[in-house]
Amino acid sequence: MQAWLRERRVRVLNVAGPRESSAPGIHEEAAAFLRVLLTLPA
Repeated sequence: MQAWLRERRVRVLNVAGPRESSAPGIHEEAAAFLRVLLTLPA
């Protein structure tokens, strides 16, 4: 993922999904997923 972002010179990554008010806990789940995804070795 890091290589893909770097190769494309991505500066902003838009993440969309359900609102926290309609899916309690989704914000933390998404944040945790992205933290793992963005720290995986290339």
